Amino acid sequence: MYRRSVLLAKKAGFDGIELSCSGHANKRTDAYGGSVDNRCRFILELVDKVSKDFGGPEFIGVKICPTDTLNDSMVTFDEMQETYTYLIKALVDRKVGFITICRRGADIGIETELSSSRPEGFLLPPGYDPVLDFGGLIKFPGSTTVLMVNQDYGIEKANQLVKEGKIDLLQIGRPFIYNPDLVTRIRKGVPFAKNDRGGSVYYGPYRTPDKNYNDWPSATA
Repeated sequence: MYRRSVLLAKKAGFDGIELSCSGHANKRTDAYGGSVDNRCRFILELVDKVSKDFGGPEFIGVKICPTDTLNDSMVTFDEMQETYTYLIKALVDRKVGFITICRRGADIGIETELSSSRPEGFLLPPGYDPVLDFGGLIKFPGSTTVLMVNQDYGIEKANQLVKEGKIDLLQIGRPFIYNPDLVTRIRKGVPFAKNDRGGSVYYGPYRTPDKNYNDWPSATA
């Protein structure tokens, strides 16, 4: 399935592909479960395979979300650090084109529609930011892998981090939905609109096909 998707993307003229690698829960007892290297085996084998299909690892990106709380993905802080230190180093050794670190679930001092509390035993250090923690494993002299970041960044903050050499690229997801004029807002310095419809916004089917999809207002100035 993955290989076919990659081949179709290449046939369609894609410059590269991004594999979304989120979720930690794993009760397998075979070669893909148990130890950290076993639990990382699937994504690493997949990267190796699709790199050959697409023409090289530089065309492959991997998105990770170490602090995620969705889809049974929450783990202890120590396990998270052990797992993602191993995985990131293995991906950089393979010279993948980019790694995207998503901050969903981290306590970065910003309340959003996706904010959620972590239960006892799964708490993070106050103000913990996975980008600042793991970024140095990706951005260092001699590394060919680009660091992309995601989740609740303002444009000014992202530009600052780029100038400081801490990140390379910003990936914008949800704001593109409720800011149909997002690029124009960035160019003109207009603040982003906020999602005022809550965290359970889905895209149909509704009586009106465009509800919650392309019915968001543009800036008036």
